[in-house]
Amino acid sequence: MLNELLKTESKNNPNNLESHIFDLNRSQEIHNLYQSYDGKAEFLYIPSLNEIQDVIKLHKGCYYGMQDKAGNIVSVMKLEKLQLPSPFFVPPAYEKEDGQFLGLSGLLVAKNYRKQGIARTMITNALNSLFQGNYKGIYADCDYRNVASFSTLSSFLNFAGYADGRNGAEGEKTIYTTFYLSFNKKDQMVIPNLNLDFTKCKDLEEVNHLLQRKMATLVSFSTHKVNYADGYNLLHVFDEAIRQDTITLSLQDEKPVTIAKKPLNISNNKTQGRQYE
Repeated sequence: MLNELLKTESKNNPNNLESHIFDLNRSQEIHNLYQSYDGKAEFLYIPSLNEIQDVIKLHKGCYYGMQDKAGNIVSVMKLEKLQLPSPFFVPPAYEKEDGQFLGLSGLLVAKNYRKQGIARTMITNALNSLFQGNYKGIYADCDYRNVASFSTLSSFLNFAGYADGRNGAEGEKTIYTTFYLSFNKKDQMVIPNLNLDFTKCKDLEEVNHLLQRKMATLVSFSTHKVNYADGYNLLHVFDEAIRQDTITLSLQDEKPVTIAKKPLNISNNKTQGRQYE
């Protein structure tokens, strides 16, 4: 289903790159791109070659990205059908659980192609295709300090809460801001600007308290304990649908960034031709 929806469209891609769903024969190339990542370990999970191959072979999802004219993969992300309960995602209360949800993860652009709008183009192309399917919505997350991923995800998806992974798996014991976009028309509470200011947080416990206080000032939220690895994650999820027109992220020793939501102009039976944000 995912492969059928994700159409290859190159006319709107930067630098004449082509969008592709990468098949099993490209798994080593995907793995090589992930192996080239040299950022903070908490910012990107690096899958093994076997994991990449299993996702493709067992139809758990797909790897979608862009390649240059020579056929070299320059960007990739994983799109998967989530199995619930997921260690990082619980459907919000306003969504019925009797449906299929998608997860977006592992987004990486090759070093020589960064800061060219490729990640945002990938997500735009993917969402415009995935809206045509029978999925309930799409989820993504990032380490709360990951400015690049935070900026890209919040351009399209809405801040939906956070995952406290401090008691979860090794290498993932951090706090992840989570994002969600419902594919169905919802009455949403609009927040003109949401400000997440972590500049005074000295540790993850203070980050945890700040996010709980911020969520409590907006709408009600629920907390879910989900077993993961040898421990558990705590997922804090808004009970009501909200949308942020802009969101500001402030971190220690970095300039604040403000991201404006990018509307998706989609016309189908779900959105009835409206601008979906």
